[in-house]
Amino acid sequence: MTRYVERDGQGRITGAYAVRQPGRAEEALADDDVELAAFETPAVPLNPVDARLAADPAVAGLVRALAKRFAVSPATLIDEIKAETR
Repeated sequence: MTRYVERDGQGRITGAYAVRQPGRAEEALADDDVELAAFETPAVPLNPVDARLAADPAVAGLVRALAKRFAVSPATLIDEIKAETR
């Protein structure tokens, strides 16, 4: 399923909707998108990997690209990164 996101002036997600919001939330992201998952996860203390993903859209994009390149889900790739940084 696709979610439509709204972003602030710095590119951070500020809202996510099931239905496109013309002029407000028109960018479509997949449900398993790393940045969307970080936005929709309840506020809990973040480990350094999750904090970086939530703070930097470029890092989230890098994770998506690497996941696609190596044919794994973004969540699997993040789990592997976390395991390597412990």
